Amino acid sequence: MPLTIAEGSDKSSKGKPVKLAKCCILVIATNKASRQRICQPFSNSKVTVETMQDLSLFQRQISIKHLTKNRLDVIVLSPEVYFSDYDLISQHLASLPAKLQPKILVIQPFYCAAISRKGLFSANNFPWFTSELAENLARLQNTANKRNILVEPEVFLPYKFLPTQVEVLLAVAVVSKYQNLIQVLQWLGLKVTVVSQQERLESLWQSARYTVVITEFLPFKAKLKTAINCLRGVFSLNEDNTKQDFCSQLELPKAWHSGRLASALDIEQLTQQLSPWLKVEHSICENKVEPVSKPQRSKPSEHETTKVSSVSDDVNLAAGMDIIDIEQSLDFTLNLAQTNDSAGGAFDLVNYASNQGSAELAAFMLNDYMTDIIANTHALDAALQQQDYHLARQLLKSLIATVSVISAAPILAACRQLNQLLSEQGADGAFSIAQKEQLQQQLNHLKLCLEQLTDFAESI
Repeated sequence: MPLTIAEGSDKSSKGKPVKLAKCCILVIATNKASRQRICQPFSNSKVTVETMQDLSLFQRQISIKHLTKNRLDVIVLSPEVYFSDYDLISQHLASLPAKLQPKILVIQPFYCAAISRKGLFSANNFPWFTSELAENLARLQNTANKRNILVEPEVFLPYKFLPTQVEVLLAVAVVSKYQNLIQVLQWLGLKVTVVSQQERLESLWQSARYTVVITEFLPFKAKLKTAINCLRGVFSLNEDNTKQDFCSQLELPKAWHSGRLASALDIEQLTQQLSPWLKVEHSICENKVEPVSKPQRSKPSEHETTKVSSVSDDVNLAAGMDIIDIEQSLDFTLNLAQTNDSAGGAFDLVNYASNQGSAELAAFMLNDYMTDIIANTHALDAALQQQDYHLARQLLKSLIATVSVISAAPILAACRQLNQLLSEQGADGAFSIAQKEQLQQQLNHLKLCLEQLTDFAESI
């Protein structure tokens, strides 16, 4: 649907047209509309644009022979391809000679829980992303970087946060300048509302609904008329010293926090500043994976069998942003009875939501769990092919822990059966030919269960 983004009428925010050097890019997008939107900014430039929609042809077409004869400078990944095949594409390109490797320009989904595993990228699919695509491409061309990544995934590793009910009011004249801040605030589990005028900022802040305000409109009426006993924060985005000092001059309760907010890319400093309102998740397996410690059973218990039900999740994917309407298609109010039947009971939605504590958190974490399960299954396959049975047991242990959390009975039973077969390893550490055949058969069964689970998760 057409969407107008309300922004302040700041003419200085409009940059000059970006001049792109002559280059060849490949746009990979399985969605036709997405492919057209990405290609449109380059229609009147010197850039040669090729497209690909069938990823099964990627490894065969992007080969050493092809790249030797045909120049390819940058591969642009659409949000849906980044979500499904980023690791596959990255690994294949890394296997090519360095001189032939094209750069990767990722367009990251604007609400993406996977930034803690894959990092934060400069481009994302906010409604205005096409107007900044040429600038992102030019910036990538002019650097030695192979990807348009801003924050490496290793930076996020020490942190894991749960969604909270804390509402943050972000007041900025040009929303696009702070898109990375919006992403990071969402990753922190905060609910974000964006306004672009000072009058609207003061009106919403005086409602006492918001716990934290982050603004570039200074000064403003920060003192609340309604006295509510709550720890609040007032943070400035301005680099101007006069406006920055205003935060320390506000007549605020001593318990409140104030100051200049750290850069969105300074994860350590930002999390420290906002720590009073963050909910840290210490360990997923610590509280949720009791089934792993129980004796193994050949058949799943009644607790693990799938129940047909209807789950209604009130998921605020845009974390309270005013532009939430663009994500209404992802509402989780579904009649899952038919889907559950067709999937053959891939996992128990009721038990999964119960394990997580709420349907909202269950929906929020599903992408993370599925990514871990798929990655560990691929690694398990490779470990068995290399006959690294010690690694295979470790991977199976991790798999059993994760699938227990989401109550995926079929794949859990397959994992336990495969683990049982691995425990029959001979004293010399080897398997007989018959045992290896059994291992392969059980691994194939596990892959089928994974396909069923993936299809069901994608249908949600």
